[in-house]
Amino acid sequence: MRVPLRSVGTRSTGRTGTETHQENRLGYLLTLDTPELGYCGGLLVITSAGRPVAFHYTRPVKPTEMHRILYGASLDSFVRGHLIASGLIGACRQRPRLLLVADALLLPFRPAFALPMVATASEDAPDECASVTIADTRWLVHRDHMAEDQRVLEDALRSVGGPEVLGEPFQRVRLALERLIGNAEAA
Repeated sequence: MRVPLRSVGTRSTGRTGTETHQENRLGYLLTLDTPELGYCGGLLVITSAGRPVAFHYTRPVKPTEMHRILYGASLDSFVRGHLIASGLIGACRQRPRLLLVADALLLPFRPAFALPMVATASEDAPDECASVTIADTRWLVHRDHMAEDQRVLEDALRSVGGPEVLGEPFQRVRLALERLIGNAEAA
């Protein structure tokens, strides 16, 4: 199973060059599973001011019935983590300082990605996750990297103005993927 990667060009409007330094970049990774087309994902990297630096996405990949049989219950994690998330992060030259993921299922991949990662708390958190509360919001982090990821999250929250602002770009990723999926369905 291969996941075709694509990128959308973005340009920072700043001329100072400081907007694109890693310490100012946040990454937002979202994966979707659509019944008609299969799995797809998007990675938006933005500055702390909310301006896009890079956007990478996958075209939908639909596991076959044989994949479903052979992978069993591990199929979802394999496609979302090993194929989609790893591919998107590998394609991204503008590495973010913090990677926010919409699905806690991706947090166990944190050691492989070598990036501080957080997810908003969910009921079905993997065993490798620990819960931390910052700014009255529960977050999930990888248990083995809790101190580092919590510190980077606290810095990011201060730089953007709070959890509501920090979570908003997920909606942008979702809308972009839905637009791209809609275009793929129409083709």
